[in-house]
Amino acid sequence: YYYAKPVAPNGLLPPFLMRQGWTIENSTSNLQDFGLVDDAKGLNVELRSNLPGLDMIVVVGKWYVPFLFVKEGDIVDQVKISMYYNMTLHQRWEEVFFYENVQNEDCVEVVVDVVDLEVEVINVEGQKVNIETTSVDANGIVWFQVIDREGRDKKIGLRSVVVEKMESEEESFGWKKIEGNQVTVKRFDRFEGGSSRWKTYKCYVLVERFELKRMDESL
Repeated sequence: YYYAKPVAPNGLLPPFLMRQGWTIENSTSNLQDFGLVDDAKGLNVELRSNLPGLDMIVVVGKWYVPFLFVKEGDIVDQVKISMYYNMTLHQRWEEVFFYENVQNEDCVEVVVDVVDLEVEVINVEGQKVNIETTSVDANGIVWFQVIDREGRDKKIGLRSVVVEKMESEEESFGWKKIEGNQVTVKRFDRFEGGSSRWKTYKCYVLVERFELKRMDESL
């Protein structure tokens, strides 16, 4: 007999998988049939906590999302394209402020006041979604919609449990949803004396991005 357990360290099983005493039957199907070429082990907590270098993009989490949790177009066509979706969590640093010490001064006061820094950004096929237009239907599907370059309406839906899981992962790492979706970064630093001649002052914010792709790497 066998039992089921989540591959993610902090994952929870759905109720129907919690029972003990599973039996396994052999089948001609295998992971390659669905394009699942490797393991998706969820969140790498240690790697995520280490933070990336300033010029690096690091994948700190990977999941497979069955098509039942994603809605796009006709379900028959959807299944033909992708039975599963590949979701990854990326980390990178983004520069939001730059100051150059042109005069090579010893004593300089640097005031960082960055406005219009968005807390959350959503893109569908490279196009930015107006967050205010997202909606949840009666079936618990969260819809994200954009207008493509040819004026056609394009949208994709995710089960609310998927969206809630992404948000909870971010909240556990310090992110907060803010009304208005904008935040101001303020900082004051004073440099004086010393023999070193610093040239530039930069301010970065840590950006985490969930990326959902079809098995053919599109979307």
